[in-house]
Amino acid sequence: MPVAVRVTGPLDIDALHRAIEGVVRRHEALRTHFHASDGIPAQVIDSEPRLDFSIDETTRADRDDLSNQVQAFILQPFDLSAGPLIRARVWHVDENEHVLALPMHHIVSDGWSLGVLLREIGVLYDAFLADDQPKLARLPIQYADYAVWQRDWLESPTAKKQRAYWIGREWDDSALDAIGETLQQGGSIAGAAHAFQITPELTARATSFAQTERVTPYMLLLSVFNALLHRYTACEAINIGTPSAGRDRPETQHLIGFFINTLVIRSKFDDDQNFREFLQHVRQESLAAFDNQQFPFEKVVEAVRPDRQLDGSPLFRVMFALQNAPVPRLEFAGLQLSPMNIDSRTAKFDLFLEIEAEDEGFRASFSYDTARFDTEFIAGMSEHFVRMLESAITYPDAKLSELEFLSAPEHEQLLCGWQGNLVSYPLVSLDGLLSLQACRTPERVAVLD
Repeated sequence: MPVAVRVTGPLDIDALHRAIEGVVRRHEALRTHFHASDGIPAQVIDSEPRLDFSIDETTRADRDDLSNQVQAFILQPFDLSAGPLIRARVWHVDENEHVLALPMHHIVSDGWSLGVLLREIGVLYDAFLADDQPKLARLPIQYADYAVWQRDWLESPTAKKQRAYWIGREWDDSALDAIGETLQQGGSIAGAAHAFQITPELTARATSFAQTERVTPYMLLLSVFNALLHRYTACEAINIGTPSAGRDRPETQHLIGFFINTLVIRSKFDDDQNFREFLQHVRQESLAAFDNQQFPFEKVVEAVRPDRQLDGSPLFRVMFALQNAPVPRLEFAGLQLSPMNIDSRTAKFDLFLEIEAEDEGFRASFSYDTARFDTEFIAGMSEHFVRMLESAITYPDAKLSELEFLSAPEHEQLLCGWQGNLVSYPLVSLDGLLSLQACRTPERVAVLD
């Protein structure tokens, strides 16, 4: 989980160190490593923090390479069996400029946890700087308590009901095959990201349209993404993974840990249905999935037993998320903090579309497997998504097969640029032309496609 921020202002390194260490002491998940006995892993919680905290005095010559240094630090692997699974480094650029990197392993944190981490560091930093007592409420539970609760819950009637829902779903992998056929074979974990923006005007129109149709922005954007993938692949059903925060109990709201669960939403397509009808189909599928969101994804995989591939996620290959985790406080006493965009250079899924609502409109990003997609393809797909969104909310009664997603230059290229030379043929059938060619050159291939 890459975390890196630029800090502007007079930073007190000692107070920052104490603040980060205080958060690690407060949350057992950040003091946890994992020991395996006979192949069975177990949590081992250290009684005291073992924080790997270092300071890097950046020279003037190194400043141009600072982003690469931060990225290299974040990409260093963790040792799950030894820990710690969080580390910190500060780059001292000058008296009023620093960079703070705080990578954590995903096994002890999630996206929601990042907000908790930065907020509590800010509270502790301000207190230590003022030589005051930190004002953080005592945590009612720790992550290990949640793990015990979840284990007990799996034996409950509610869990069995949710398990029955997931086991009863259609899990054929035709959609995976269809998407796979559009990709290169042999995926890897090497990844890249491509960010793009949806204008404030289009964002406002989409939000208003969603309200009119009584769906959430999440359901609308997921429907558009589904429709675009359908037009790319022509498959009749697609499974898309989506994250669930997993924090439905109030005790977990301010806890650092891995609570996220993965849901799979399956959409079926009929080219005769219009977008408005398809949107309602996605709405029903989404509501049903989130009604059964507590049942762990790994337990679904264990029960369904799909064909497993080392280069892909089971049950789905594409992920979608509309981020709604609380925005962390990026302001400490006398300091201004701004996030740094750090590319982790890894791909957790073949394709992952993340969207976040901002004042400037929806901010979106495609993360992708570089063994399967290239930069040009993903850039084009980003433009297609925006165009499809605009077409869908402008013409919601149009059939899925009629929604526009190509740009004007692409239309021109298809209709004119690639039309080639016109050739006259006799008015005979195609099989007649094949027979004629076979008679003329019996030893040669008749048709290449």
